[in-house]
Amino acid sequence: MEAEQLRNELCEALEFAAPMTWETIRLEVQATVVTSMASTSVVNRDGRPGSLVLPDGFMDKLRDYRAACYEPGRGTWYSAVIALRVDGEPDIALHYDEKPEWGVWPHPTSYVRDLELFPRDEEHVPGWLREQIELAGPVPEKTGSHASAEPAAEPAGQQGNLLDQQEMLDRLTRTLLEALPANWQRLLIQYRVVGRHSDAGVGLVKDGDDRIHHWDPPREAWHRFQDLRRVMYVEGQGTWFGVQYKLIRPGRFDVKYNWNKEPGLEDAPAPEEFALEQSRFPRSEEHQPHWYRAGLARASAS
Repeated sequence: MEAEQLRNELCEALEFAAPMTWETIRLEVQATVVTSMASTSVVNRDGRPGSLVLPDGFMDKLRDYRAACYEPGRGTWYSAVIALRVDGEPDIALHYDEKPEWGVWPHPTSYVRDLELFPRDEEHVPGWLREQIELAGPVPEKTGSHASAEPAAEPAGQQGNLLDQQEMLDRLTRTLLEALPANWQRLLIQYRVVGRHSDAGVGLVKDGDDRIHHWDPPREAWHRFQDLRRVMYVEGQGTWFGVQYKLIRPGRFDVKYNWNKEPGLEDAPAPEEFALEQSRFPRSEEHQPHWYRAGLARASAS
């Protein structure tokens, strides 16, 4: 199936999934042959943000479109934007060489696999891609006194199921968008957790006002963060202890995770919270940072 036909079908699927009152739709995609992530934003005719759930089979068709866009020697795109207006033609931007803006970067080996399927000539390998290929090279085994005292900043393997992760982030975003006041502009949430012990900081910026206001997200939002921790668990390496989630009108979000640093909870977690964390999201010894190992030791002694 040719690229143009697939592109038209993708646009039609977005229009069909959008609310009847949509004015603009924006789809942003980052992809390799191994992983892909997509985020959507919708603005209704009244200027308020809307929500859009990607239909079944959409990501498969998107991967087919990416394959159909392959150019021998040049490769295919790593990120793309599809922008739709209710009264205009689709605006499609395919980025073959620009560094993609992953919320959570895939493991570098995904780029190695991608080049195997979509080869590029040397002059079409940008610097950032070359760095990923180098990072995917053989890693020395951790043995004896050469083992690292602290685990890496992020897990070496895939951070859970990326499709499930994307779905949870989309659900979280929809939950927040439905609850935010009409005059919101930016939202920042910092969420920290060990076991059942958690705290959060929330800041809201409104139209025409640069001050940071307090805002109470709906209770469901905190359940979404817990769901996100669950789907991002990596066997033997645990899940994240903190997240910084930024939402910008009309619905673009950016997420950064803390996998190993002490989360900085206002009140120190009780020893049993470390035991519960280890029970729910087991970490092998090599993936236990010093502060976490100390908490487990206190739990064993109590």
